[in-house]
Amino acid sequence: MSDEFEFDLFDPKQTQHMWDLMAKMRQQCPVSNPAEGFSYTARYNDTERVFRDSRVFSCAGGFRAAGVVVPVDELFLAEMDPPLHPKLRKFLLRFFNPAMALRAEPFTRSYVGGLFDQIVAKGQGNIVAELSTPVPVAVTGHVLGVPLEDIPTLAERLFSLLHTDWPAYGLKDRTRPGEAVDLSGSAPELTAYFDQMIDARRSGEVVADDLIAQLVTTQVDGEYLTNQRIHSLAINFLTAGLSTTNLISNLLYRLMTSEDFDATVRNDREVIPAAVEESLRFEPPVLFLFRTVKEETEIADRVLAPGERVVMGIASANRDETIYSEADHFRIDPNDPDHLAFGAGPHLCLGNHMARMEGRVVVEEYLDRFGPGQLTLSADYEYELMPHFLEYGPERLDVVVDR
Repeated sequence: MSDEFEFDLFDPKQTQHMWDLMAKMRQQCPVSNPAEGFSYTARYNDTERVFRDSRVFSCAGGFRAAGVVVPVDELFLAEMDPPLHPKLRKFLLRFFNPAMALRAEPFTRSYVGGLFDQIVAKGQGNIVAELSTPVPVAVTGHVLGVPLEDIPTLAERLFSLLHTDWPAYGLKDRTRPGEAVDLSGSAPELTAYFDQMIDARRSGEVVADDLIAQLVTTQVDGEYLTNQRIHSLAINFLTAGLSTTNLISNLLYRLMTSEDFDATVRNDREVIPAAVEESLRFEPPVLFLFRTVKEETEIADRVLAPGERVVMGIASANRDETIYSEADHFRIDPNDPDHLAFGAGPHLCLGNHMARMEGRVVVEEYLDRFGPGQLTLSADYEYELMPHFLEYGPERLDVVVDR
């Protein structure tokens, strides 16, 4: 393999800026080896195949460090394999559907509008911190049954968890191994909060129709979910929703920097859903995901051995010239094939309807409040991507309001 196709998978300075390299891989080396033990799929069809084939490509250990084992009831959906994953997914699909997004839309619209109004009142702000980041947490929290006044504290505790060693290592602090190997040890206040919600609904003290209540009262294969499973799912839903932050930020950045895009959605609001899809295709919030080969297989004439990690190149697949016309340009076409920003097959993102709704509502509320050029980036603003190796979105958007 040529050195020209090697890159550091965990260095955002490389993974977020390799569009030319991905184009070359699609043409010359559709399955490359960026690092020892890793294979990267650059083309759409190969990437989709890995997403869809859970028999050959395992999700186990998806985002964890090698060898890390967490309790079964704390596995996130993205790291589950059959038979557990299809059983839980089938159960959760009763709730995660277009109807859920429709019910959450009035809250989302009110919440987004309120945040925009706060920025207008101040005349300036960092729209990533003040809107893009809190919206997904608030909307998911609302669906779970979290009171509005608790959302800021919930978000703070969630972000604190993500800045410990728990996501990768199952520990609160790697310098003290064994201190905490579960969520309750790593995030005691966060899990205790949800356990109180669960117990209140289980005992009948609180009667509600929120998602926590549904998870408490519905059986899976004749058994109720444990508190550990429910609070793990709740935290899973909240963290998964954070990629929607990138979607919202990417849409707002384009609205403020592209007169053509602003004019297109302003003149015909019917194209806003297609505009959200194009943002997901062209600027996917998640650049790639991992799978592990379970049995010897072949992709694009390359033999993959058991244990090898496959990097599903979502960003590259979404710009495959054999799938999309003008693949390397942002263009709104409602007839475009499906993108892979939400994955495909058995692990298609459960929250895709919610993310699409949130992106659409943010654009609509923006258009309701601001005329062309009324919300702009500050004069000294410099575009920087968030420093995360597999995510794609601006770290901040400093804006000023022209009254």
